[in-house]
Amino acid sequence: MTLHTSRTNRSDYPQGIIPMPRRQLHFAEQSLSDHGVYALNNRLQTSLEVDELIKIFTAEVQSESAVNGVLYQEPAHGIDIEIGTQCRHTLSYTLVLFDQSLGNIRFFRTSPFSESECQKLERMLTALVYPLRNAFKYMQAIQSSFIDGLTGVKNRAAFDNALHREIELAQRQGTELSIVVLDVDHFKKVNDNYGHAAGDQVLIKIAKTLEASVRRSDMVFRYGGEEFVAILSYTSEEGAKLLSNRVREQISELDVLEIDGHRVTASIGIAAMGEHDDAASIFKRCDAALYRAKHLGRNRVVSAETD
Repeated sequence: MTLHTSRTNRSDYPQGIIPMPRRQLHFAEQSLSDHGVYALNNRLQTSLEVDELIKIFTAEVQSESAVNGVLYQEPAHGIDIEIGTQCRHTLSYTLVLFDQSLGNIRFFRTSPFSESECQKLERMLTALVYPLRNAFKYMQAIQSSFIDGLTGVKNRAAFDNALHREIELAQRQGTELSIVVLDVDHFKKVNDNYGHAAGDQVLIKIAKTLEASVRRSDMVFRYGGEEFVAILSYTSEEGAKLLSNRVREQISELDVLEIDGHRVTASIGIAAMGEHDDAASIFKRCDAALYRAKHLGRNRVVSAETD
């Protein structure tokens, strides 16, 4: 097994930058049985959170070497962790394990790094890479658990988390927030008459229609069955109504596979956040608006009644 690193040792002398050659670290060569590295590896096994791993690793590095700061970045997941202070001299590594990128780490100090110090840090990096890889696997598993497998949009669990968070944010900032609940009309007839594969295609197309209609700051969820929810940040009731009617019209024009003569429609309820709303109350009002849209004949948008 091999850990590949790209190492650069840079010193901001007047004459420029001094690079170090690319190195490959083989676990067999780096002696993971070394007591200090083994102990570090055990400490790193206690967490599956990337930021906690970097904190543990940095504390150990600073206890072993005169390192003033550590910067860890992993652009694919938007991770940027800086501990300590940036100084004149840097030692940088790009970490790749079994062709999986594990990000970049940079060490800072006030004096240049010697070759023996580089080797010591590289031995310590061998203890970091596997816990780091496990943390990314855990992160991906958590993210996957919030995705609806059929439509690719977020699921109900993700909606429950997001709604609480977005309401708190809107109340703290004093901004508007609206939610939209959409239900496909007579969806059971689609499954009964044309099969579940056709029903699945209807749901996928509606999810894509919703995602294409909202802004990047908005969020779309499959709440369950044929019901979808959207959280619209910085959006008034009027703005939510305009968007919902546009979505409703687009859904009625969908070419649903080759189902001749069948027109898919949707009923939509909307609710703007009120002064005393919490996640439960705003959703309850929005769901009641959806029920009224169904009761009034379907294929329409109805606003929630304010308390």
